[in-house]
Amino acid sequence: MSEREKYLIKITPIVLMILNFILKFIFIKTNSIAGDEPFTIYHAQMDVSALFHYLIGGNNPPLYEIFLHFWMKLFGINELSVRFPSLIFSVFTVYFIYKIGKDFLNYRIALIASLLFTFSTYHIFFSHEARVYQMFAMLTSMSMFYFLKICNKQDGFKNYFFLFLVNALLIYSHYFSFFVIFLQAFSILCFKQIRKQQLIKYFSLILFLFIVYIPHLSTIINRFIDSAGNGTWLSKPEGIVSLYNMLWKFSNMPITTVLSIIILFTALVKFIVKKDFKNKSITARIIFLWFLFPFFFMFFISYWIPMFLDRYLIFVSLAYYLVLAVCSSYIIETKKYKIIIPSVLVFMFIITTNPNVDNDRHVKEAIVKIKELKNNKTYVLVCPQSFVPNFVYYYDQKIFQDVDNQNEYKKLFDKLKNQNVYFINNINEVSLNEANSVIYLDAAANFLFPNNNVLATLNAKYSLNHTYKFYEIFNVYEFQNKKHGI
Repeated sequence: MSEREKYLIKITPIVLMILNFILKFIFIKTNSIAGDEPFTIYHAQMDVSALFHYLIGGNNPPLYEIFLHFWMKLFGINELSVRFPSLIFSVFTVYFIYKIGKDFLNYRIALIASLLFTFSTYHIFFSHEARVYQMFAMLTSMSMFYFLKICNKQDGFKNYFFLFLVNALLIYSHYFSFFVIFLQAFSILCFKQIRKQQLIKYFSLILFLFIVYIPHLSTIINRFIDSAGNGTWLSKPEGIVSLYNMLWKFSNMPITTVLSIIILFTALVKFIVKKDFKNKSITARIIFLWFLFPFFFMFFISYWIPMFLDRYLIFVSLAYYLVLAVCSSYIIETKKYKIIIPSVLVFMFIITTNPNVDNDRHVKEAIVKIKELKNNKTYVLVCPQSFVPNFVYYYDQKIFQDVDNQNEYKKLFDKLKNQNVYFINNINEVSLNEANSVIYLDAAANFLFPNNNVLATLNAKYSLNHTYKFYEIFNVYEFQNKKHGI
């Protein structure tokens, strides 16, 4: 290897990390803090013990919120501050994707997979969100890197220690991280060349992980029983359409999705015709398993317990880019033309990426409009009640920061009532006798509480002045008492 090639290999991950940082930093503050972000930020401000109490029955273990708790103590709760960790997690994820490709396959595959990840609109979106998902992706990439190290006979104590440490963090970051642990265990059992060497060592590691997870074990069991018995808020998949739509999420646009599917299918046909299975490295086999097993398992199990959601499959998307890199390099093996298909694929990802992807939740604009319309005699109604952290983050950050460790939202409700702002799930929860005018923020109220009767009651009692619509789910209605005229 020439000095030039050595330098190129050395500088590539640095360039990739800088490129990821710049591309994902530019529009990091464009979207409103919305959806589950304000919920996460509000609870992360609490004392750690209170944080555990309120999140113990949530959708994720509290590792990310604990991290964010200490981060915000240093850097505050502004949009840039709370989203910056997700950006950094994404930057380190591309490093480990590159390392997996470069250390265990080859430089070309490492570069292709890293560029596909870099220009994935899907990952740009999650790097702009103050949620656990980019931490989950980063820890998954780190875990698989150290796992592949031990599978490639680099199984010294140091690599097992780092694998244990990362996996311990991983299982405290997201419940679906257990798919990663199961995938690794299944790989050990499935592939003979690593089973003999690693079986006892890896299952000893799982035993230690089980011990570390004991404090949270009852929670995950209860969550599973609840989801299995009562279902989830998600709908069942819609057959092959759901599979295609998920690949679309990973692949930016339909044109790149179709191209990616063609590449995967063509590589599969060639693989079957040539009977190439024995020629593929253990790394390539594990990477394909990393993509295929959780992707299709989560799809099929979702007919009973719906879980086939883009954010829940973020750990699978990393394998998808590696698989695409492998397949696009495999179809044409002639040295002169080998780069054609990967180059076309990367080029299509680049031209279809959207660094300013909209989260479809224009909360800030809605709250600004309400503050503009409100006066001292105006009642503001917000439905559903659970929208309170979204609302208060932009309405009054001083109130938002005065967290209630004992009663969760009680302080927020009490302080806002003093300003005639009420959070309700049903119109019967508030008296409007003294209201001359009413502003009603409908934050998809009918989805959660279809019998809330808010809009019907307001239309009967008041005159509607104006309706303001904010993409995608927020409607602000301005009403005036009929006795006072419009």
